[in-house]
Amino acid sequence: MNITEEETTTTSLIINSISPFPPTFPPTFSTQQNNFTTSSLPKTTFNFQQKRDVSFHFSLIFGSLIGGVTIVGLTANILVVIAILSDRKMRKSPMNLLLLNLAIADLLYLLAFTPFWLSMSVYGDGGWHFSDMFCPIARFFGNIFLVISILTYLAICIERYVAIVHPIAMHTSVWCTRSRVLVIAFGIWVFAMAYQFPYLVVFQVFDIPEKNLRVCRNPLASKSKIWKIYKWSEFLLTYALPIIISVLLYSRICRVLWFKNKNGENCGKGQNENENKTELKPNINKRPSGRTIKKVLETRFREAISDVQNKRKVVPKEEEIFNFNNSSEKRQKPMNVSSSANLRARRSVVKMLMLCVGLFFLCYTPMVAYFVWSALFGRPLPLPFEFVLITSALVQFQSAFNPFLYTLFATQFREKLSKLFLICNKKEKNKIINQHKISAKSTSTFSV
Repeated sequence: MNITEEETTTTSLIINSISPFPPTFPPTFSTQQNNFTTSSLPKTTFNFQQKRDVSFHFSLIFGSLIGGVTIVGLTANILVVIAILSDRKMRKSPMNLLLLNLAIADLLYLLAFTPFWLSMSVYGDGGWHFSDMFCPIARFFGNIFLVISILTYLAICIERYVAIVHPIAMHTSVWCTRSRVLVIAFGIWVFAMAYQFPYLVVFQVFDIPEKNLRVCRNPLASKSKIWKIYKWSEFLLTYALPIIISVLLYSRICRVLWFKNKNGENCGKGQNENENKTELKPNINKRPSGRTIKKVLETRFREAISDVQNKRKVVPKEEEIFNFNNSSEKRQKPMNVSSSANLRARRSVVKMLMLCVGLFFLCYTPMVAYFVWSALFGRPLPLPFEFVLITSALVQFQSAFNPFLYTLFATQFREKLSKLFLICNKKEKNKIINQHKISAKSTSTFSV
């Protein structure tokens, strides 16, 4: 299909920003074009000497950065997958299974979109330099992986909220068994595929003769009210609501972990243990309310769990991957050491998860901000193509960064990775030794 340059500046400017690609192909630029001439060259989009929207030096730096981030991200996420799948205890934890789902989504995102980012770097424009059939497929899968990551972050947040704030309900909720969590993860994938299916139908490749480009674009973006409603619903379901829910739930989790002690009592208010227990006892002359009974049961349950942990000195299942205790803290100490260590472990887990979620939304926000601007004002925000590339690629950078947060906060995860490297080193050493033995035998046989 052929479309004019004027039509292309309005097509897909308002509603097409929430995707792993730049908001428009090509976007509106405020920079001057490089002085390349194409009068003596055939009009083909695969001609490297056509007009470039970015300088060659920027393309070189950006391409090298994307390539390096992709290699590091693929390696790190593969190690996360291997570490969880190879450890039976890790596979039992609901949160670990959700982290595994997140690592798989990040891994597939990096595998799928590195070629497209590199093509933009090589050609220096926002054109489509692949087969026409890959245009809707790329849009479809790109949005799927983003939605899966967002919903998985939200699922992890809800799981932590139930486990920490409502520990009694945790044992009867959908988060208590591995099979139920696997069903939730499977449901996330099914929902993401079903919700992003319109991308597989509407996106097409268009020719722009004036710019000698082919672009992957949705022709309904500026014409269909249904598509605009769909995009606004996508904005609410995949950005606004998840970030609001995450902030509220993590705020509640922090309040429980940092402003209450391990028995659920308020800290820093000068109340002793007996006073708190007296307050929690229902009045005999007055029928206790459901809230009072629930509070008493939760307090007694936490005390019972604390006593068992003090005797057995075990770590709860949900903390198995994140054993944050230093070796010096594992020595024999008073009876309350185990509970305080578990509390520190949970705090460290929440810190790590909040950093992961915050980093994701920080990298995702510039792209969404462009969408909101275009939708509210009815026109695109004029930006340099370099800025569009960087903000769009931030999501890819974030996909490679999560494993480093796991390694930074999780002692047991670091130990698991070190064991994996030791196993690989032993196998390599044994292989070299066997090769030397074989060569020595062959040499001795030849000498005889």
